[in-house]
Amino acid sequence: MNTELRTPVLDLSGQTQAWLVFKTDFADYLNLADGYVDISTNGGSTWVNLLHYDQASYPGPCTETINLTPYVGSVNTIIRFRFVASGWGQTGYMPLSVPPWWEVDEVTLTNQNP
Repeated sequence: MNTELRTPVLDLSGQTQAWLVFKTDFADYLNLADGYVDISTNGGSTWVNLLHYDQASYPGPCTETINLTPYVGSVNTIIRFRFVASGWGQTGYMPLSVPPWWEVDEVTLTNQNP
């Protein structure tokens, strides 16, 4: 499984600071999955990782805040939330009683330090 959720293109050109705030719950009991929050300032041609979840970083449920101020000035910014479960669907893969998941909700972009 390799799936993602992307924001529309964001214009950060008129800002002096920016913050990404979202609610999250990530569960990966057998180290089968990873969650990534990435940013692109060129419309999705290249990506920079801002946050990575794996089994050791189970955060949820909680609210995450990421400082995007280093990226202000970009007129072609996209944020993506990418979930990868490398063993999912492979031959011989045994379904788990509690499969890995990642929930993301209430995504907000603000120019005020939350």
